[in-house]
Amino acid sequence: MSGRFIGTINEKPITDGRLMLPKEYRDVFSEEADQSIIITIGPTNNVVIYPQDNWEKIYKKLAKGTVQQRKSLGDMRLYAMAPQKLEGPGRFRISNELKELTNLKQKVSFVGEGSYISV
Repeated sequence: MSGRFIGTINEKPITDGRLMLPKEYRDVFSEEADQSIIITIGPTNNVVIYPQDNWEKIYKKLAKGTVQQRKSLGDMRLYAMAPQKLEGPGRFRISNELKELTNLKQKVSFVGEGSYISV
């Protein structure tokens, strides 16, 4: 499983609509994650990024959880993008739908939330 993500890092979106995941977070990815991420909506209508291995663990946990946890999982699945590998030095895309839903602007912050990263 990928390590713990901590701290806040301010970055700017790349002009072609891609963001760059900070190196401090990429270095915490496990080999099992293989630099693959799942991007979806978070609990406070924010964008969240899970390494592939952490996504699989939280998915299984929420699927067996309370009614509220299963509802949260349903929302996360509804807005989840297909898995994507980080490009080059950590670039990735966020769907236009997620950008609109979460009101992403030109300047974003990455916040380590333990097993995932909030944008």
